[in-house]
Amino acid sequence: MPNAHARALGRLGGLAGGRAGGRARAQSLTAERRKEIAQKAALSRWAGRVPDSIRNLMWSWPDLDKEINANVHVGSIMYQVLAFGNPQQKLWLENRYGRDRIKTWIQSTPRNGLTVQQMTEWIGVRKAKKLFAARGPESVNSLWANR
Repeated sequence: MPNAHARALGRLGGLAGGRAGGRARAQSLTAERRKEIAQKAALSRWAGRVPDSIRNLMWSWPDLDKEINANVHVGSIMYQVLAFGNPQQKLWLENRYGRDRIKTWIQSTPRNGLTVQQMTEWIGVRKAKKLFAARGPESVNSLWANR
């Protein structure tokens, strides 16, 4: 049986206090901490699921019946979306992994298969050209770009 006294206190403003308390907590956190909390929430919300719009890009996936996990198959998903995705799919990628993680993946994977144009949106023209040149002339993309 609910406590009548607690119920009366809640009606006096205690119920609204939760909403006000949430705002006050958000204002007291740094922008970096709020970002961390939001990214953690997004990760747990998606829990590795990949939306159908992204699954459609995975035509090169070896076993299309096998589940694609956004937490495990990061490299494959990044490549397919950055190379072949539309703006909406790229937005999903940015929301899912964050702009910094995309930049890090591009820069830490020199033979990632992306063209200068595909990398420019994320790391800028100068860095993209430098990374592209570092791949060497045997790169398939350099053959295509220099046609």
